[in-house]
Amino acid sequence: MATSRSQPVGRPLLTFQIPDRHGFAATEPSTTACESTPGLAVQINRTGTATTLVLVGELDIATAGLVREALDVIEREGPDRLVIDLRRLSFMDSTGLHLIVSEQARRQRYGATALEIRRGPRAVQQVFRLVGLETQLPFSG
Repeated sequence: MATSRSQPVGRPLLTFQIPDRHGFAATEPSTTACESTPGLAVQINRTGTATTLVLVGELDIATAGLVREALDVIEREGPDRLVIDLRRLSFMDSTGLHLIVSEQARRQRYGATALEIRRGPRAVQQVFRLVGLETQLPFSG
C-alpha cells in the first residue's frame, strides 16, 4: 500500500480517512501522514480567517460523501474564506465535479464565504476543462 503525505496548511480541525472504498474511519486532529490509497484523505485546516479543505487521493462516487460531510462541518464554522485544495488529488470523476460546482452555487446563493479552488494536477483540471468550467470557477495556483 502506498502512503500519501499531506502537508498541513495550519492547525487541523479534523482529519477523515478512507483507507479503502468500503468504509471510513474518523481520527483525532492530526498533522501526520494518512494511508489513503486507493481512497481519499480529507483534512480541514484553519489559518487566520481562512479554512482550507485539503483532498488527497481520489474524489469519486465512493468518496464524495466524505467531502460533503467535511464541507458541512466547514459551513457550520462560518470561515471568512474557504479554500478547496485539489493539488494532491490523483483522480476526480463527474461526482467530484458536481460536488465542487454545487458548493460554488450554494455559496453564491446564500452569500456565504468567499471560495478559492487551488488547481489540481493536469488530469483533475482536464475534467473541468472538458465541460468548460475551468474559466467559470474561482481557481488559483
